Formats: sequence, C-alpha cells, structure tokens
Amino acid sequence: MTTYSTIQASRHFKLSASGIRLWCKEFQDFLSPSAKPEKGKPRVFTAEDMRVFTTVATLRQQQLSYAEIYKKLESGERAEPLE
Repeated sequence: MTTYSTIQASRHFKLSASGIRLWCKEFQDFLSPSAKPEKGKPRVFTAEDMRVFTTVATLRQQQLSYAEIYKKLESGERAEPLE
C-alpha cells in the first residue's frame, strides 16, 4: 500500500504543510485514521486520502467554499486516483 507524508502531499498539491493540516482538519470526516493521528505522531496519507485532497484542490480551483466542497465529498464525489 502506497502512503504519503505531509511533505509529499504538500509538494504534490503545491501547498504548505500548514495548508495540508488545515485540509485535514476541515475534511477529517473523509480521511483515514492515519491522516489524523494522535498529537505528536506523524500524519500518513493513503491513496484514498490523496483522492480526497485532489478533489478538494480541484473544487478550490473552481472557487467553491469549504462548505460546498464538504457537501460534494459527503455525496461521494471524488477525483480520479493518483497515478
């Protein structure tokens, strides 16, 4: 199973590490437990987590608010998986 670190995710999405952490907080309901670990433990993102982030990034480019993105994720919308 391929996993990604916060640094890898931030580089992929051209976002700061704090931006990735913000997405983790905002969209935690759609992320794996390893994406939101106990305090002091590193975040580890799964391929599905990265799909959620790809969806968020795509919808942010379309100027959707976090609330609108949350509703789309809630309805099951996901971007294509990473290659």
